[in-house]
This record gives sequence, structure tokens and C-alpha cells, in this order.
Amino acid sequence: MPPPVPPVPAAHAPRVRPPAWLLLVFSATVLVVMWVLLSLYTGRQHAWMALVAGLDVAWVLRFGGWRRGIGRAALAAAATAAVAAAAQWGIIAGHIGSQMGLAPFESSLKLGLHHAWFMATLANDPLDWSLMGLGLLLAFLASR
Repeated sequence: MPPPVPPVPAAHAPRVRPPAWLLLVFSATVLVVMWVLLSLYTGRQHAWMALVAGLDVAWVLRFGGWRRGIGRAALAAAATAAVAAAAQWGIIAGHIGSQMGLAPFESSLKLGLHHAWFMATLANDPLDWSLMGLGLLLAFLASR
């Protein structure tokens, strides 16, 4: 019979980390919700949030354990683009849904791709588009 193994003290216990992809999904979801709520509350697009999203995604990927390189940088840019697209979708759905008596989530399920693109081109000026593009570039460069 082997001798019993003594319990590991709490200070030396192995740390359990959540999977890196779960951190990325949680962070992106929080960013989208913050961006949509800020825009619906103030009535403005707040495209500068793409810069915040780019830095946050780069930070999450870096400290989440993703390996350095072009893959992490491309994933950061893609995640930032997904956050910006989801936020624009939510903002548009929120504005349209409020006019029809629907909640933003209900309206987002009914919104079509062509209508969303049309409304996004009307709502965003060149500065907004450039800030969103700069957010992608910032995410790419900050996560290399």
C-alpha cells in the first residue's frame, strides 16, 4: 500500500485557467454590449470604441496564452472586426426596434444584411469608418 500523498498547500496549488478562446468570447461580448448601450443611450455611433476593442482584444490574447506571431495578430484584427460589426448590428437594430416597439435583441433577429449595411452607410461618416479601420490596425500591431 503506497503512503498517502500529503495535501498541497493553497499557495502551491496549480492555478486553473479558463480556456483562452473563452476569455476572448467573453471579452468580445462585453465590448459589444458596452458599445451598443453607450451608442443607444447617447444617440451617437462612438466609433472610437473600435480602438478600445482593438487594445482589449490584443490584451486578452496576449495574457490569455496565445502564441506570438502573425496568427495572433490576424486573430486580434478579426476579433476586433467582429466586435465592430456586431456592435453596428446591435446599434442599428436598437434604433429600428425602438421605432417598432421591439427590444434590441428581437429587432436584431429580424434585421437583414442588406438593410443593416444600408443603415450603417447612412449612420457612419468617413471618420467613423477610419476609426474602425484604425482599431483593426491597432489590434494587429498591439498583439504581434
